[in-house]
Formats: sequence, C-alpha cells, structure tokens
Amino acid sequence: MRDCYELAGRVGVDPDGLTLRELYHMDRAKRIDAWNHTATLRSDLLYHFWKRSVSPRKLHPMLPKQKQKPRPVKPTPGGVEMLTRMLCDGHAWARPEKPE
Repeated sequence: MRDCYELAGRVGVDPDGLTLRELYHMDRAKRIDAWNHTATLRSDLLYHFWKRSVSPRKLHPMLPKQKQKPRPVKPTPGGVEMLTRMLCDGHAWARPEKPE
C-alpha cells in the first residue's frame, strides 16, 4: 500500500482506483520525460562550452542503448577443417568417410 502512495505522490495523482502497475508506468513515464529535458540541456551545454556535439540520447540514462550491428566474420581458408580437428579430433563419428 505504501508503494502505491509513494508512486502516486511522485506522479501527483490520487491513487484511488489505480493499480500499482498503472502507477508504476505513470511514474516511469514521468521520470523519462524529466530525463529527456535534462539530457537535452546537458547536450546543449556540452556544445556551448566545449564545442562538442553529443546526442541527448547518449546522455540519457533511462533509454536503452542502441545495439551496434555485429561485424561480419570473414572466413579464413581451411578454417572449418581446423575447427573440426580442434573440436572433434579422435572421435570416430567426426571422421569423414573415404570414398571407395
């Protein structure tokens, strides 16, 4: 019950009729909005004082970081054979069948 009142107090609403989940989402949205404002100000200040352009998204602690695309792996000649020898050496089931 205490959590409901704390979240309602942060959001500024009457908790009557609202679930804890609804209050949580309202509180999270309010905090994200406040951080949007703060990150934009920080970005502007960095540009003004240090002449350094930084995206507000990089300064926002509540937004998920953008995932970098994985680098493509370039196969090396003989890589599959070498990996097969390293992992499967000595196992009869891993030996290639010899054509007759």
